[in-house]
Amino acid sequence: MRDLKQPIAILLAFSALLLIGCTATPRSSGLVVLPAITAPPQMAPGPAPTMQATSQATPKGKVWNVQINPGQIFPISLDIGIGDTVVFVNMNQYGTRTLVFDDGFPEMTLRFQHRANRTFIQPGRYTYHDSMRGYEAEINAR
Repeated sequence: MRDLKQPIAILLAFSALLLIGCTATPRSSGLVVLPAITAPPQMAPGPAPTMQATSQATPKGKVWNVQINPGQIFPISLDIGIGDTVVFVNMNQYGTRTLVFDDGFPEMTLRFQHRANRTFIQPGRYTYHDSMRGYEAEINAR
């Protein structure tokens, strides 16, 4: 019986310490719990936006927007004034697009939603195309 008293005493002491540790007042770890982040609300379904050439007047001329979309460049033909600027925007989420101008103007390589612009100071017909897909378009500066 004497041989069992010591292990039982040790077991009881260990159990008491374990029980005290589990019931003690918890201390703050210093961590702050933040509220969950929720997704932004989705837009209600409605009619698709219409595509149209847009311009904005500036002291040096108008600014026109051209979109590179999946399957097309819009508008395909654009009539502008001398001194007007055309902003090219890649709206093709499937990849980078490179516009090549037939008059030797430097190529424009655009990632999704990136922009580049060109101001037309000489009258003429300027043709360009998407180097990957071959979509062609023109700008007539008058």
